[in-house]
Order: sequence, then C-alpha cells, then structure tokens
Amino acid sequence: MSDIRDSELRGDVPRRFLELLDAVAQADGVGRMEVVGPELERRVHAATVLLRCVGVNPLDSDRGADRSGGDMSASALTRGQR
Repeated sequence: MSDIRDSELRGDVPRRFLELLDAVAQADGVGRMEVVGPELERRVHAATVLLRCVGVNPLDSDRGADRSGGDMSASALTRGQR
C-alpha cells in the first residue's frame, strides 16, 4: 500500500531479479519493499555496529581523523590501513 511519504524508485533491474522478487512477495502476501526493506535495515545496522566497534562516527564533522592521527575513514578501514 502506498503512503504519502513513499517515493518511486526507478532503475535498471534484471528481469530475473524482478521475477524472483515478485514471486517471494506474492508468496508472502506482501509488496516488494516489505521483502527488501528488512534486509536493507539489517545491513545498515551491521555497518553501524562495525563502525562503532572501531570508533568511527560517520556523521562526525571530523570523520577520518582519530586522536593518534591515523586515518580511520571507512575507505581506509576497508583497505586494511589504520
């Protein structure tokens, strides 16, 4: 069901992906977003926990710098640098 706060999302999606997504949604009696939404929320939560564990605040205006002067940005962490 659409809500006034909803926005349309358009993009190129492989037909097979949409077929599978629609099949799962129909089997569960929900819409596409009810299938995809919980997974997106789970992944954002996992990323937030990881950033908190390594002491990075992605919303901080000084992001990328820690007290030791090392690079604590997300890109540096994914490169294995510190």
